[in-house]
Amino acid sequence: MIEINVNNIELHDGEEETIKKVVEQVLKCENIKHDVDIYITLTDNAEIQEINKTQRNIDSPTDVLSFPMYESYEINSLREEKKDDVEEILGDIFISIPKVKE
Repeated sequence: MIEINVNNIELHDGEEETIKKVVEQVLKCENIKHDVDIYITLTDNAEIQEINKTQRNIDSPTDVLSFPMYESYEINSLREEKKDDVEEILGDIFISIPKVKE
């Protein structure tokens, strides 16, 4: 499941669906065979700055912050055939749309 939350910004028609399609294509290209949950928050500079300050002790906005639930070496397990019906949480991604546009 790809869950997109929109905070403090407006999206144009179709942008949310485009983001979901891009994430689905990335998972396909990466050969992820498990059902994964990815949480994406689209926000503004103020919110991402607060998250950056709280989580990384950097008091400035950035374009993207990601909080993976797996270490890079563990991702290979998601490329193997699924053995159960448990969805895996891949992680959280925060994107400042104004910073990306900048």
